[in-house]
Amino acid sequence: MIKAFKDDLLSLAKSPFSLFILLIPMPLIAILLFFTLGHGILQKMPIGILDLDQTSTSNQIIFSLQASPSLHIEHFYTSLDHAKNDLQNAKIFALIVLPHNLQSNSKKGITSSIPLYYNAQFLLVAKTLQSKILQIIGVENVKLKLAKNLVESKNFLGALSKSLPISQQITALYNPDSSYAQFLLTAILPCSLAIFICVSLLCSILRDPRTSFFVLPKGGQTELFWLLFAKIFNTACFSFLWWLAMMWFFTHIMHLPMRGDWNTLALGAFLMILAYEAITLFIFALAKDSTRSISVISIYSAPSFAFAGITFPTNSMESFSKFWSDLLPVSHYLELYIQQANYGGSLAYALSLCLSMTPFLLFGLLGLVIYGLRSQK
Repeated sequence: MIKAFKDDLLSLAKSPFSLFILLIPMPLIAILLFFTLGHGILQKMPIGILDLDQTSTSNQIIFSLQASPSLHIEHFYTSLDHAKNDLQNAKIFALIVLPHNLQSNSKKGITSSIPLYYNAQFLLVAKTLQSKILQIIGVENVKLKLAKNLVESKNFLGALSKSLPISQQITALYNPDSSYAQFLLTAILPCSLAIFICVSLLCSILRDPRTSFFVLPKGGQTELFWLLFAKIFNTACFSFLWWLAMMWFFTHIMHLPMRGDWNTLALGAFLMILAYEAITLFIFALAKDSTRSISVISIYSAPSFAFAGITFPTNSMESFSKFWSDLLPVSHYLELYIQQANYGGSLAYALSLCLSMTPFLLFGLLGLVIYGLRSQK
């Protein structure tokens, strides 16, 4: 038994490709994503201005837009045609048109509309742009009403309540800074870990001719099962170490909250690791070929991020999408992580999420049965 564990570790040390898979991809992905999304907030998104009014009111709106850290006025246009080309080429993400007679209409109490054109193809950017620009225009609208009402009432509080009869009190929970880093990284890295688990176990199986169907073990099925168990155990240990490093990265580098129980989350992570190992073992035992196995594993695990229920809520998915999401252990783990890290959810609900990953372990038993049957041939 101990010899099987040692043989697997020795074969790992002699395989540069396996060492590369084990040590490089996970930290590389984390570093690239952190430097790409580390700020967490979209900043200096390029926009364009078409000022047809050229008055102090339009200048005040432009000044407010320039003062926003999320926006950057890339260009002042003189015609819609030029701005249209830049919108199509993504040189700017939005165009604001300040119409003729904006100031005079506001003084006369005539409503003026400010057209906003934005590129909705970039969904996250478009939603943020729309929110920021509408917020700024709303504030400027209140300022104009306040100035007019202050002249009439001579009382600041009365003029303010008349200008803004209903005020907003919006409280963002669990992600108060609206950080895209917290939103995306906490989902992308576990999905990357899922792929890493599958590929690592597959590499471990292929390193040994006794487990890759090239040579039958001298000790028969007993030796075969111990070899497979050693590979599953070693891969699970390495994967769990990467999970611990990922949690350290979330809490100490990104300073994300952890309001729940670490032990419960660790249990869920370990079950997710075993689930993906079971699925990988089953696929290879069935395919009996590395090329077909990695193809099936890629089709199964690569789209995990899209079906994990983070970027698009699971309850709004179509039936097949929900079914596919339920077939992914990482979907259940991410639900557990959000419940524990963000909400500090109850232990009973957390354990129910852990139990939802246990049926995947049956694939491992089926894989062992197939291995046993094929070793008899």
